[in-house]
Amino acid sequence: TIERGNPEEDAYAFLKGIIAELQGQGRLRDEYANGDLAAQVIWSAIHGVVALEIAKCNDPWVEWRPVAERTEAMIDMIERAVLR
Repeated sequence: TIERGNPEEDAYAFLKGIIAELQGQGRLRDEYANGDLAAQVIWSAIHGVVALEIAKCNDPWVEWRPVAERTEAMIDMIERAVLR
């Protein structure tokens, strides 16, 4: 089992720790002062990339860009949205 709140095992706790560090450094925009909100929005965005890759990677209707490219673009978008 995964130990809840242990950032070495719990990915959500790990993400919240990163957000807390960013807040402590004054790098997070004021509208994302709530660490849970920031973590959940970031998690959702990355989860979307992963879920679409799993569920739709062979969908002939979409000419998917490589998953690494999409992931890097999503991380860049998140950084631009939440950081000062």
